Amino acid sequence: MHDGNITIENITKIEGTAGLEVTIQNGKVCDLKFLIKDYRRFYTTAVKGKPFIAAPSFLSRICGTCSVAHLFASIEAIEKSQGIKCTEQTMALRRLAYDGLMIRDHALHLYFFVLPDILEIDSILDISDWFRPVFCAMSD
Repeated sequence: MHDGNITIENITKIEGTAGLEVTIQNGKVCDLKFLIKDYRRFYTTAVKGKPFIAAPSFLSRICGTCSVAHLFASIEAIEKSQGIKCTEQTMALRRLAYDGLMIRDHALHLYFFVLPDILEIDSILDISDWFRPVFCAMSD
C-alpha cells in the first residue's frame, strides 16, 4: 500500500490562485484539501449599498465562465434571506440550467484549456498551425 502526501502549490489554468494537498494512507485518500489562496473577489463590497434585487444581475457578470453559477448563488442567497420558497418547476429549471452549465464548462475545459496541451501548442488560437500539415497531407 502507498502512503504519502501530494502537494500542488499552484494549480494552473484556473481563475485565481489555488493549490491542492492530498494525504494517502494505506493506498486510500484520507484527506484532501483544495486551498483557495486568492479569495478576495470583492463580491460583498461590490454589492454593498445596492438594492438586493440588483445583486444577481450584477454578480453574474463578474466571471464569464461561471455566470450561471454566480447568478443562482446570489438568487439563492436572496431567497434564503427573504424566506422565499421556490416551486418545483423553478427548481427543475435551475437543475436544467446547471446541467447545461456543466456541459458547456466541460467542453470549454476540454477544447480551450486541455487540447492545446495535448497538441503541444501554446493556445487554441494556434490550432490552425497544428492542422495545416494534416490538411496538406490529405490534399496530396
